[in-house]
Order: sequence, then C-alpha cells, then structure tokens
Amino acid sequence: MNTLIGKYDYIVDGIIVNSKFKYSDKSFSWGKPKHAGGQCPIYNGDILKTATEVVVAEGEKDCDTLKGMGIPAVSFPYGAECVPEEQIPPLMHLKKIYVAYDNDQAGTDGRDRVIAALKKNNFQGQILVIQWKDKKSKYDVTDWFNECSEENKVELFYRLFLEYKSDEHIKEEVAPQSSNITSKRPWPIIPKAVFFGVFGEYVKAIADSTEADPVGILVQMLSCFSNIVGSGPFYRVGATIHRLNIFTVIAGRTSRSRKGTGWDIALNVMRMVNPLWWENNINSGLSSGEGLITEVCDPDPDSEDPVVLDKRLFVFEPEFSKVLKVIARSINTLTDVIRQAWDTGKLNIMNKNTPVRASNAFISINAHITFLELRGLLSETDAFNGFGNRFLWFCVQRANIMPFGDAYEKIDPTPYIERIKKAVDFAKSTGRIQFDDTAHDLWESIYNELSEELPEEAASLFGELTARAEAQVLRLACIYALSDLSDVIKPWHLNAALALWKYSEDSVRYIFGDALSNSMSEKILAALKAAPNGLNRSEINDIFKHNKFKYQIDGALDQLKKADKATCKINKTAGRPEERWFYVGA
Repeated sequence: MNTLIGKYDYIVDGIIVNSKFKYSDKSFSWGKPKHAGGQCPIYNGDILKTATEVVVAEGEKDCDTLKGMGIPAVSFPYGAECVPEEQIPPLMHLKKIYVAYDNDQAGTDGRDRVIAALKKNNFQGQILVIQWKDKKSKYDVTDWFNECSEENKVELFYRLFLEYKSDEHIKEEVAPQSSNITSKRPWPIIPKAVFFGVFGEYVKAIADSTEADPVGILVQMLSCFSNIVGSGPFYRVGATIHRLNIFTVIAGRTSRSRKGTGWDIALNVMRMVNPLWWENNINSGLSSGEGLITEVCDPDPDSEDPVVLDKRLFVFEPEFSKVLKVIARSINTLTDVIRQAWDTGKLNIMNKNTPVRASNAFISINAHITFLELRGLLSETDAFNGFGNRFLWFCVQRANIMPFGDAYEKIDPTPYIERIKKAVDFAKSTGRIQFDDTAHDLWESIYNELSEELPEEAASLFGELTARAEAQVLRLACIYALSDLSDVIKPWHLNAALALWKYSEDSVRYIFGDALSNSMSEKILAALKAAPNGLNRSEINDIFKHNKFKYQIDGALDQLKKADKATCKINKTAGRPEERWFYVGA
C-alpha cells in the first residue's frame, strides 16, 4: 500500500507557496504543480538572503536534518533529478557551496548537475564536494548524523568535504577497457541510469558473461520491445502524435566490436518473448522506398497479392554501409520513406505508373556499421534533409575478452522474459501516455536545453544529427515507462531516457568530432589548411574541377565563415577586386 510518509512546505518571504508530499514508493506529488501555476522554489531558500555559504542537500529530508543542526542548507525541488536554471542566480553571491548528495548513482549525477550549472554561470566562490568513503549505497546526510555519536558533529561533518578543482570527482561510471581509434575525444561514458527496469537488469546480469557492449544489447532490446508492442501507445505534442518506434545505429571501430553478438543476445530474448513476431516481422535488405512500403502496404483492390494485416516491421541491416550507398543515388526514394516511417507511419510515393502507399505502418530500424564506413558515406544531403537525425547513434566496443566464447546462457533469462511479456501485454492495452506532475515539471525545466541550438553547432554534423533531441527523449521515456508497467512517465523513466540520449550525443561527437555538415565545406577547409597564402575563387573552383554552381560554393564558404573556420579578405587589383579566403587557424 502506498502511504504518505512526509510533507515539506516551500516558503518564500515567510509564506507557504507550495507543499511537496512524499510517499512510501519514493514518488512525490505537489499541492499545486508548477504547470498548474504552483511555485516550486528552492527549498529553505529564504536563508540565501543573508547566508554567505550553504550546503546543497539532495532532498528536503537531509535539508531539514542540517537545519536542525544549525547548518545553513537548501535543496532543489526535484532532488537529484535536475537543477532548474532559474534557481542558480540566487546562489551566485555565496562564498562557499558544499554539495552533499547521496552515495549512489543518482546522487553522483545530481552532484555533477549542480557543479556544471554553477560553472556554466561562472560561479566565483568555492565549491566543496562530500566524500562518502566506505559508506553503503544510498547513504545520505541524515544517515551520517544518525550514526555519529560525537559531540562535535558539525565540525566532523564539514571535514567530509573536499574542494572541487577539476573533473576528478565527476562520473565514476562504466568506462571502456580499451580504445584504439584515432579520435582525440574520450570514449563515451555509459551513464548507469540507462540500465533501468527489466531490460537494464538483464543486461547487468549478463554483462560479465559476454563480449558484447552492454549499451548495444540494451538499445536493441528496447527497439525490439517497442516494435513488438506496435502502434497503440503514443505521446501527443500539440497536434503531433509520436508513436514509439525508434531507429538505431550500432557503430563500432571494426567488425570485432561485437555488434552482431549484442544483436544475437537481444534477439534471442525477444524471440522467446514473442516467437510469432520473430518469425514474421523481421526483415532486411533496404534498397528503395517502394520496396519498404510494399512490406507494409495497404491492400490494392485490383491486385491478387496477399493483404498485409500486421503493419509492424522490424528492419535489421547488419551492413548499413550498403544502405547508405543506395541512398547516395540521386533518384532513390528511400530517405523520403524512412522519414515518413519515423514521423507518421503514413507512407506514400507519388509514382505515376504504380503508386504505392501504406497507412498506420509501424517500422523500426536497427543498423550496424563501422566508424570508417559511417564517416565516409553519410553525405551532407542526408544530414540536411533530416535523414540522419531520425536515428539514435551508439558507439559500441568489445566489453570483455572471452577466448572460449560467451557464457551469458548460464544466466537463466526466464524471470526476465516473463516480466517482459507482462510489459508487452500492458503496453498493447495502453493508448496515450503523459507525464506525472513531477516528471512534467522536470521536463519543463530541461526542455529549453534540449531544444536549444547552440551557435557552435549550427554548421556542424553533430548539430544536424542531434537536432531531434526532444522527440527522441520523449520516445525513449515512453518506452522505459511501458517496460515498467506504467502509462505515465515518471522522473526515473525520464532520467533513464535522458541518460541514453546523452550517450547517443556523446557517440555522435566521438564518431564525427567537429566535422561540418556540408562535405563541400570540408573539402574547401582541407584545401585552405594546405594553403598558407589562401585561395581565391578560381582556385576554390579548381577543387571541384569547376563542376559546382556558384550558389553551392557560396553556401559552403558561408558555413565555414559562420563556424569561424575561414575568413575572407578583399584585395584591390587593377581590375575586379580579388576575394581570397584563409583558414582561420593558419
């Protein structure tokens, strides 16, 4: 039975403006949610008017414990879940901030968010971080004060902190065992929050028994799950309906990255969850838009072809490079249909002779490729036209070295399979999915950051490939919620989705670095780097053997200028002024 175990009053200028209620299942509710006009300020924030230093605690309970000891303390309204941007300015005048979050992954992530927010706002004071040495998981401030029997508790408490000076306190998470790629960026770190629910539990259970990357197994299981469930569940944004099909690309350095091993593990489990889906709904061989539509097409009254009743299709492409080569053909219709499949499921090609269409199609795509192939084949057209940002991109590598093969089959999957079956049955009976009050306010607080286009990303391939952050996170959050037998998104579902999106973003950065979204710009940039005296327009045309239109070169040069990678100087001559371009780093 879920019972009320705590009530916390939020006070501004001595007046209670809202109340937060805590329940035995660790959920929260507000007396008046933020989206209904309720205020959600910093807890105990009135002390900031006079304080010169405070402890930022993870939650109201710890904050009250510290208040009881005479220690000035505050906490953010959503605990470790997020740091509202509007609540950082009231802290900027402080000389010292002590960050005291719980001893678990959520606490670590929350602590990092606080530090990142302070640094982003150029906090000039001192930041100190609590050190929970040799303490059990989930240990918190209240636990420490309950256990401490010394008279000088307050003095001993402050001794637990160390000054934050660099990233040495940040991200004690899953790290790669090796990385031989030439990229100068660090291999993406896997946030532990992604391993939420039944899928995360299964992946963690077999992680030491397989060479496959845990992220690769996880995302492929999530994608299979959403496709088995089908088009019933959805999230509405205004007039836009988001079904929960996702497109994933699993990318590794080489064929030895165990991409296929991760797929085999994921598929083996999902085959036992739904054998009929495994037998009838998986296909491969993307080659044209018409071909894809045919797999899920509507019945033609003049045709004797069998009618397609099940509109679910899971496309597995172990050689995504072949698909990208097909897409590069100017007359190919595949990118248009893939966009339609992700957006609405209403597929259509206006072909004069043999028009094909499909309605209510539910298509998922899972593709494998190497970094080298990916960098070379994803053209600028595909980035700009929205093909690339319909996909989630994930770096994978061999997680363990097992000379005698994987031993994951020693882990009995039956308990996990039964739970997944229950989740599938639950999800199939679900329609519209919404946020609960706490997750609603959390989403509101992070939405601007997700949807904001930073100037430095405007001309980059990274910016193009991650341009649908809000929609991708929403779909992932809904999938996590359904796997947890919930038809509402709760904070932990949203956090898992945000963590997986963060890993996908980091993967894009790792794979593509600072590459520009226009391949012409890249070619011009390479030529400018090799030309210390710069290049004039004629010399730039020579790069493309005079096969490009002026507007194409203008666009490429404009992108380089906006990205601060090239600059133009106008030189006076006896005739027409000369336009000469230089590499900014030269």
